Amino acid sequence: SPGLSENANTHTVTKATDGVLYAAVADNSDSYVVSCSSSCNLATSWTEVTNPFTNNATDHNLLAPLTGGDVMLINRDISLDDIRSRVWNGTSWGGWTTIDANAPESGVYDGGMAIALNHDTNTLYLAYVADNEDFTTADHDIRTYRYSAGTWTAGSDVLTNDAGRGLQNVAVGVDQNTDNIYVAYLARSTIGSAATAELFWQRSTDNLATWDG
Repeated sequence: SPGLSENANTHTVTKATDGVLYAAVADNSDSYVVSCSSSCNLATSWTEVTNPFTNNATDHNLLAPLTGGDVMLINRDISLDDIRSRVWNGTSWGGWTTIDANAPESGVYDGGMAIALNHDTNTLYLAYVADNEDFTTADHDIRTYRYSAGTWTAGSDVLTNDAGRGLQNVAVGVDQNTDNIYVAYLARSTIGSAATAELFWQRSTDNLATWDG
């Protein structure tokens, strides 16, 4: 059985279009992805797929379904300050694709990224906080990307070098009726004071080109 460190691992789960469940854990003592196709309430029904991780670290990950039963893994590599992805095709993992090679993350607010799927267009939408490695310098961003037809494309930043505030975490969602994209985030009005954090949101009506809120 895997060995995990308390308070040192993050996990994510998704359901592929063929009905298979996948879960991933990244930890400083063990990191892996497991899958289950039936009787998933039983521990014995889960098996490890080929390990996609290149090291054991307390990285942060997201899983999302793609067409044809494929699964996307998005990895926030804390040692490199980058965000990258690779695809499981049911048999093996593809190579890593770098999404953002310079995305420093918070060591306090884990994750700092979120994914949403437009079920009509099969487009993935990624939003993440970057440059919030400290809550002294007010240079925090919320950046966006979309994934379609095998390619990542940068969207506009929701926020860039957010003046005076500190960004803690982010969420993203798709309105399946209008295709509008919504990003919610926690921001401190005073960068050094966690007690000043409040919830905000912005919307894109043009596929991440612009934001209002």
